[in-house]
Amino acid sequence: KTADETVNNTTTVQDDNHLLFAVSASTNYAWRATLIVTTTTTADFKHTYTGPASPTLVKFGFISGHIGGTTDTLAGAAFGAEMGGQSSTTTLIVIGGILQNGANAGTVTLRWAQNTATAVDTTVHAGSYLEYMTIA
Repeated sequence: KTADETVNNTTTVQDDNHLLFAVSASTNYAWRATLIVTTTTTADFKHTYTGPASPTLVKFGFISGHIGGTTDTLAGAAFGAEMGGQSSTTTLIVIGGILQNGANAGTVTLRWAQNTATAVDTTVHAGSYLEYMTIA
């Protein structure tokens, strides 16, 4: 990620401008995103991914300096989680996953927002990155 990206006062997830990758049909992928996030306890942080319709399998997990309640869902091509217990300091979040893609090519994109709309900034910082590879 070459630049900071900031949202405030919204719970509507938005596509990250940098953290995304193209996927081919009928191909399997592993990925890991390492995010440098600044938010507050009130605003919190939530993230989802979108990808091609009708994947065969999607599994992911995450590690954070502070973890609260989580939600792991697969509804159509969207899957995500909500983080809890964030502080006003910068936190490192590592998200890893596996995608067994179906018949549709497309793009896997990180989407994120505040979990509670708050008029303070929530930022995913430059230097955050997403790496991926095809797997058998």
